[in-house]
Parts: sequence; structure tokens; C-alpha cells
Amino acid sequence: MKDFFTVEEVAELIQMHPRTIRRYIKEGKIKAAKLGKEWRIRREHIDHLLRKNTGKILDHSNAEILQFIQGDADEVNDYPTCAVLDLKMSVADAVNVSGLFIKMMNERKPEDGKAKFQYVYDQEKQRSRYILWGSPAFVGKMLTEAGRMLEGKNNGKI
Repeated sequence: MKDFFTVEEVAELIQMHPRTIRRYIKEGKIKAAKLGKEWRIRREHIDHLLRKNTGKILDHSNAEILQFIQGDADEVNDYPTCAVLDLKMSVADAVNVSGLFIKMMNERKPEDGKAKFQYVYDQEKQRSRYILWGSPAFVGKMLTEAGRMLEGKNNGKI
């Protein structure tokens, strides 16, 4: 398994923009070493960043779900449907499912309405949590496509 990663590889792995990773390096949020003109980041430093931020992300997501259930916040009430998927899977499979949701979000039609999704991967537990927000029809499409992808995984197709 690889021990060092470029900024671009880290960005792809954890679904962030390379500029964000470079900013994190500059701010000291992630340790890196410069080799020539390229930054190199050790696997252990990526894991540390993910562990440190996972709790914060989950807390924010859980607060939004609670607000949705209680009907307390206008921001989350813009979305009539909320679905939570909590799945045990490898990081590679989690990235594939996340990629599917990103593709669907980018290709949605005006009639699909406003939508968003949140994603966090817990490395220690090897669990992914996806929170889908939007119209019942669009969230249903996202769940159906994820189900197809995961069924394919179970049949050796992913």
C-alpha cells in the first residue's frame, strides 16, 4: 500500500478540491513535505485529518437531521425529503457511491428541484454515511441507483 500521496491524489481520495488541501497544508491542518515542486503527504497524516474532522462533520449532519425532524430550520425545510444511508464498506466503494451521487446531482433536471447530499467516511469503522436531501422523486432515484450499484457490488460488478 502506498505511503506518500500528492495533493491531487489526496484531494481525489477524500473528495476535496486540491486548493483546499494546499490551504490545509499552509494552515498546518495537514502535515506535508515538499519534494521539488510537489507536496507529498504521508498516509498517517491523511488519516489524522480524516479522524479529526469526522466528528465535526457528523455532529453538523446530525444537527441538520434533528432540525429536519423537528421542523425547526427554514434551511433544511427547503427539502421535503431526507434519507440517511449508513453502510459498512471499503473506502474505494464509498468513493464510488459518492461519485454516483455527485454525478446525479450535477445532471439533475429543473423538475427534480432543489437537492443536496452530505457524505462522511469513518475510516476506523469502515462505514459511510450519506444524507440525501430533496424531492421525494429525486431522493428515490438516488436511492434506487445506489441500490443498483450496491447490488452489482454483491454480484462482483463494482
